[in-house]
Amino acid sequence: MEKISYSIVRKNPKRKSCKWHGRIRQGGREKLVALNTQDKAEADRWLARQKYLYGEYLAGNVQLSEILTVDSTPVLAQKRASTAVLSLRDCLDGWEQKRRMEAKRETTIATYGRALRIMVDPAMPVTDFGPEQVKAIMASKAGLKPATRRFYSKALLSFCDFLRTEYGCVGLCEALPKVKVDEAPRSYWTPNEMATILLEIESDTAEKTIQYRQYFTLMSQVGSRQGETGKITWADVFDDGHGNGCIRFRGETTKARVGRTVPISFELWAELEDRRGRPDGLVFDAISDCQATRYYVLQKALKKLGLTGNLHKWRHSVSMAMYSKSKDIKACSQLLGHSAAVAMKYYLEARSLEELRELVED
Repeated sequence: MEKISYSIVRKNPKRKSCKWHGRIRQGGREKLVALNTQDKAEADRWLARQKYLYGEYLAGNVQLSEILTVDSTPVLAQKRASTAVLSLRDCLDGWEQKRRMEAKRETTIATYGRALRIMVDPAMPVTDFGPEQVKAIMASKAGLKPATRRFYSKALLSFCDFLRTEYGCVGLCEALPKVKVDEAPRSYWTPNEMATILLEIESDTAEKTIQYRQYFTLMSQVGSRQGETGKITWADVFDDGHGNGCIRFRGETTKARVGRTVPISFELWAELEDRRGRPDGLVFDAISDCQATRYYVLQKALKKLGLTGNLHKWRHSVSMAMYSKSKDIKACSQLLGHSAAVAMKYYLEARSLEELRELVED
């Protein structure tokens, strides 16, 4: 069987009206097929169909005349491709491509993608994937914790919605059950507890211990997320012009894709300046980029103090401490990078024992 390769390309990409073309390479020859579209997602679907048909040809399920080759008639081949039955593997690839075009977080795409490949059979034709299969998948997850079942349900809902919009598969989203999770009330560390935790942070080397303490100190001052804190470069640490330090969280590292600049204490600023490196280097380069390792270091300190919590508890504790101190929701949301709606949910959600005591005492 002669080898054929398919790809997509834009002719005259500098023109606003340029359109996508399919490229076919066969036996040292090349041919372009006009797709008459400016939408890359549609071009990607064309490419997926051609690759599927070529795989069927290699498997002996279709004839050479039924696939798009350099010498074939495009009209006949495209008509055959449009009626081809794609597998869920092709649909999952298309789902990932569309989510990337929508600027979804790569970590979210990867996490949902792994869950979907566990739940669905990639070899199943998309025409066989119906509401009964969706119900069967969620029924197999009945023994899991509600929060885990909700995660699987959200991943499957995203994929089912993609199949509905792209391939006209109806009834899939309606087959998903409503997973209700009763969230336990959050607990928070007090400022004194956070200061005590920082003193107990230790690692296997002196350099790592220093960086871990500075890492958690930054989180305890500005309430930053553990992921965005680890991605700070030396170019993001600078002087505010008045002898104090500031740190910039770039939009590509934040959850909301919105950058922000926050002030830090003079003590932390001086400690960071003592070991300043190259502008493109990571500030916390000695710290593992594995979340589990950072969590382990924190848990060792919490165990010594008899406290409980996780990495994200820094953010919740700092947000409550900020709001209790200032009563300014806008300032708190600006420092932590929360939207106004999220800020209202978190800051007005609970009160400390001290605040409640003031209400009952004369």
